[in-house]
Parts: sequence; structure tokens; C-alpha cells
Amino acid sequence: MRPLDFYRFAQDLSERATDSAAYRSVVSRAYYGMHHEACCRYFRKEPYAPAIGMGSRHTDLCNRLNDPTDPQKATLASLLSQLQHARAEADYVLDEQVKAGRAFVDCGALMRYSLKLCEQLVRALERYSPGEAPDGCLCKTVRSSVSPFR
Repeated sequence: MRPLDFYRFAQDLSERATDSAAYRSVVSRAYYGMHHEACCRYFRKEPYAPAIGMGSRHTDLCNRLNDPTDPQKATLASLLSQLQHARAEADYVLDEQVKAGRAFVDCGALMRYSLKLCEQLVRALERYSPGEAPDGCLCKTVRSSVSPFR
């Protein structure tokens, strides 16, 4: 499986989504696809970077990308962070209105906002490290977080 398969599934699901649970699922799947894709491309571009710790991998990846001396990486960090916040809203805030950026919106709008962030992130990732991550990407984050139940 490729990381962007999660994102493609989210895009497909978004076309059929009609309720809050589906909208929220789209946001979550899209985020995880983009997180794993960004991680794989980061380690492809920075092969000697140390592994990212299990407990803080999402924040750690954003922090590593947030390099003020590298505008490409800073853009990736900003987009991924915004998408991470949208995913947290979708997963943890069960109110009718959730936060998308600075606005409070319904879950359908959060889904559309998240998918637009993903489109921007895909383009930014392609500029940073061209080429989709392969099947079974061995990103140091993905590999280190294998379930103990396997």
C-alpha cells in the first residue's frame, strides 16, 4: 500500500459523503495519507535524519519541516500542521460546528477545506521531493510504529 492510497480513498469517499461521520472520516483518512506521504518524502530527501519518536511523531515531523531557512520545507510544515489541526477537530470535537482555520464551520465545509489543503500539500511535496512514495514506504516513523498486535 502507498501512503497516498489513504488520500485517494478519502477523495473517493468525499464524493459519496452525506453525513457528519463520513465527512469526518474523509478528513482523517486524508490527513493520515498526507502525513505518511510527507514523512516518506522527508526521509527520502533527508536519509540520515534520526528516526522520529513514537509519542510525538506528528508534531516532530512538522517541527523538522518548519525550517525558516528553507521556504519549501516551511510551506510543507504549515500545510501539514493546518491539516493536522483539521484532523483533530474531525476526530475529537463532536459538536455541529468545528474549526477550519480560523472559522467555525459544519463538517462538510471542514472536509472541503481539508481536501483543498491536501491538494496544496501534494503540489508542495512534489516540488520538495518529486515522485510518490512507494508501496510499503519504510519511513522511519511508519516502520517504528508497527502495531505490537501483528
